[in-house]
Amino acid sequence: MLKIAIIGAGAISRAHIDAYLTFPEKCGIVAVCNHHIDRAEKLIKEKELTGAKAFDSLENALKELKIDVASVCLPPAEHAKQTIFALNNGVHVLCEKPMANSLEECDAMIEAAEKNNVKLAVVCQLRCASRTQRIKQLLASGEFGKPLYTKVDSMWWRGSNYHKMFWRGTWASEGGGVLSGQAIHHLDLTLYLLGMPKSVTAYMNNVGHDNSECEDIISVSMDYGDYAAQFNASLVAHGERQRIDIYTEGGMMSIPWEVDASRQMDNGFPEKDAEGMEKLNAAYNALPELPYENHIGQVFNFLCAVENGDKLIADGNEGRNVIEVITAAYLSAIEHKSVALPLDKSCRLYTLEGKIGNLPHFYEKHESVASLGDGAITFAK
Repeated sequence: MLKIAIIGAGAISRAHIDAYLTFPEKCGIVAVCNHHIDRAEKLIKEKELTGAKAFDSLENALKELKIDVASVCLPPAEHAKQTIFALNNGVHVLCEKPMANSLEECDAMIEAAEKNNVKLAVVCQLRCASRTQRIKQLLASGEFGKPLYTKVDSMWWRGSNYHKMFWRGTWASEGGGVLSGQAIHHLDLTLYLLGMPKSVTAYMNNVGHDNSECEDIISVSMDYGDYAAQFNASLVAHGERQRIDIYTEGGMMSIPWEVDASRQMDNGFPEKDAEGMEKLNAAYNALPELPYENHIGQVFNFLCAVENGDKLIADGNEGRNVIEVITAAYLSAIEHKSVALPLDKSCRLYTLEGKIGNLPHFYEKHESVASLGDGAITFAK
């Protein structure tokens, strides 16, 4: 049975704990680590983790316990340091998104996993959904032709209190704004379904959050050579509508699931293609559902990878890909031109220092608190 340590005692750690508790035959949580140890103790009591002990650090936990797996559920600025420490001590790691605040940190994490022959996975829970896997199979089959155009809306709403949290709202601590903090879920999903673009062109601004240095709106055009994608993200979107529309030669397929299809009349204008829509729906519904979804599904995949060598649904390289596109988008926005991929180490945003020194401060962070309480958090849909 795998012995699990939870690193961090914030809101997202609860999703990880619930996922591990789904598989008592595979694993047991033996440690919850948090700099403020009282918060770790509180979480252990809340989740009734009778076999777990609170520690103020993973380092101290490893002095006392054998730990096989760690879930890193910390603010983004701490991801790289804590992940690398765990990997260097032979511990497999599931790291929350974003993987890290810079490409340099991503590369160091991947190197540590390879050097120590342990698994590094990055949370991308939207990949672990039946609708995602069904659409991925439909695209791979080629039955409905190639993608032509994709439109993604990753719309979120956050109030003025949101950026009071000490680690939010700066390039140094959060690594970015809406694109890396919220829309990263849908951006990763776009890359998972379509692959990496050849280049990106972006515009960003901060129109509604004066306690954040970073962007709260961004639009990214992604060039794939023979097709394109438009990605829009916002923190000022009432209703938080989130949607991916993939237009192929044979019709449209969407997340949430919806289909449409057109055929031309003699004059070239469209009319509904009921037969095409029926075919899309039938193909989608014929594909199986996953036994586990979202965080539970990703934890199941991670545990199977550690136990049996199963392929990770999102390894370190996959986690790095989305950080690379985010980095390219930020670079495009400040240089007002398209940025080709892949990026290399000469990119002036490759390091965290380069991001801090080159990216604009839309506002200066002027309010900061250690905690905003234990209120509910919103997951990507």
